[in-house]
Amino acid sequence: MIVSTDVKIITSRKLDVTEVHQLGKKITTLLVLLWLTGIALLAIKPGLDIELIFANSKLAAKITVVSVLTINGLLLHLLVFPSFKSRQKAQRIVIVSCLFTAINTSSWIYAALVGAARVVAPIMDYEHYMIIYLAILAFALLVSVVVVYPLMREIVKSISYAEPSSESPAHSLKKA
Repeated sequence: MIVSTDVKIITSRKLDVTEVHQLGKKITTLLVLLWLTGIALLAIKPGLDIELIFANSKLAAKITVVSVLTINGLLLHLLVFPSFKSRQKAQRIVIVSCLFTAINTSSWIYAALVGAARVVAPIMDYEHYMIIYLAILAFALLVSVVVVYPLMREIVKSISYAEPSSESPAHSLKKA
């Protein structure tokens, strides 16, 4: 959902803020479910023993990435989403929005990859997982700054609101 929405925004040069808010709510629900199911699985095996959990490098990597997702999601909801209530706020925070979005998208993709990494898990330690994750994050942030930010800056410049003083997120960014 995240990747398809990101691609849709960039290729169409339109952003439906209401759709982004709805996606944010869905992703929040999925993140809460991810934490709940993860904790439930930990309670079963290896138990909620912190030392045992972090002795498993794949599990420790998953927890790290999901923690980054959680913090990044909170920052998106607290700083970025509210900024789309006005053109001025949106223009000021567009680079932050691009960076947080890059972290979010790449972290969800990496979390899925780590979850499916049964073949390489026996030969990977925590440092290997984190080096790969940091490399993916660095690449995503570079693409965000070099490619996405200039496009989003133009999209945000053309933001139009049905009511200039409206507090409703039910407005959209139109094609530049």
